[in-house]
Amino acid sequence: MSQSERKEGRSTVRGRLLLGVSVLLCAVLFGCANHIEFVESERDDTSERVLESEFAVRAPSDFVEDPILELQFVKRQRVELTTRRSRSRDARVTPYMPARELFEVPAGLVALPCALVLGVVDVASFGSLPNESSYRFGAWAVSALNPLMNTEDVQRSSRRAGDARHLPVDVQTLSRELPVVAATVYAAFGGEAGGVVRSFETDAAGRVEIELLDLLPDELSSPPQRLIAELHLEQAEQPDAARMLYVDRALGQRLRQAVPILARVRSPQADPEELAASIYILDGIGFPGRAARIREQVTYRFRDQRSSLRAFERALDRRYVNPAGVTAWGAEESEHLSEPADLEP
Repeated sequence: MSQSERKEGRSTVRGRLLLGVSVLLCAVLFGCANHIEFVESERDDTSERVLESEFAVRAPSDFVEDPILELQFVKRQRVELTTRRSRSRDARVTPYMPARELFEVPAGLVALPCALVLGVVDVASFGSLPNESSYRFGAWAVSALNPLMNTEDVQRSSRRAGDARHLPVDVQTLSRELPVVAATVYAAFGGEAGGVVRSFETDAAGRVEIELLDLLPDELSSPPQRLIAELHLEQAEQPDAARMLYVDRALGQRLRQAVPILARVRSPQADPEELAASIYILDGIGFPGRAARIREQVTYRFRDQRSSLRAFERALDRRYVNPAGVTAWGAEESEHLSEPADLEP
């Protein structure tokens, strides 16, 4: 082989490589996705805008007549609901992958003559072949010959967002109430009576249960007349919501009578006779739930002191089983209760 032939062969190889690189570069830069179909969709979206919002405290009434008070804290809102209908026209396409042309183009060269033969056979047989199958095969063969576009492939197809229109359908204003969940509530007696500030936490329904006996101080100069409950969502001085309720006069007197009794129960020096008398009086003045709980606590306190436990049970039996001559507020019970000034803190 002469030197000129070698140079001509090398230039031919370089030309083919340059042509291949150019074709590959054009495929990467100008390759396009194969459109399959348009997909139209329609959906309704609802958005809301809060116009007004405030917190409120619900109570059975403005007067507290029971020793256990249930309050509910809610968030009242007035909202505007807007419904919009969205209509979109998206395109389903087969994304372009240049590497697939390495086998699609040769397959198209083989498939195109077969498609032409099928077309001739279909015409000669007066359309006996399924039109859809023959048409799809011919379209696939032509698409395979195009190096700038892959053939249709539903399995790896994707959707491209097209034009979308948003049309308002309905606008309405409504009011709703939402429970205030896991919020801190402070409660205390107001006025000259004073009291202890207790904190509570709302449940899933926004409710709190306040036992008025828990709000009593160690000393009470006058019957409580008012109860104040405040809602605090953040560490701020001003409450987010507050409610003042009036305590029934009879209930206030009973709460005042319970103060020295509860103080005696909390005293470690209280003997079984005094504890039994305290339970009996609490039950008699209208606090049976607290009396039952104190009885369980005293029984647990004396669990290792059998003599004290027997004395406590006998004292209770003497009042409940055979209450002859014993009254809830009588002299016999007063003898077993010390004066408030003598109570331990």
